[in-house]
Amino acid sequence: MLVNSTPELEDIQSISLFALDDLPNTFPQTLPFSQLYPSCCSKIRSFVNEYYMFSFENLHVQHDVDEILRKVDLSIILLISRVSMNSLLQM
Repeated sequence: MLVNSTPELEDIQSISLFALDDLPNTFPQTLPFSQLYPSCCSKIRSFVNEYYMFSFENLHVQHDVDEILRKVDLSIILLISRVSMNSLLQM
């Protein structure tokens, strides 16, 4: 991804899940990811914030929230594993 100015770089740094602290202050500058990456980071941050807003409104015990997240994480991993395995078997 090409960045042309300090404000543009600061916007990306505020969104990014990737540490961008050691970059030189010269422009234009090429970052080690595509333009899709900041958009994905923004959506992930938004999802996490919305989830926690929901959980604080509807769940009163942090343990319950952690348990739900653990189950969701495990379900996603299992789903990805099945899809990957099915793709391999179809080859």
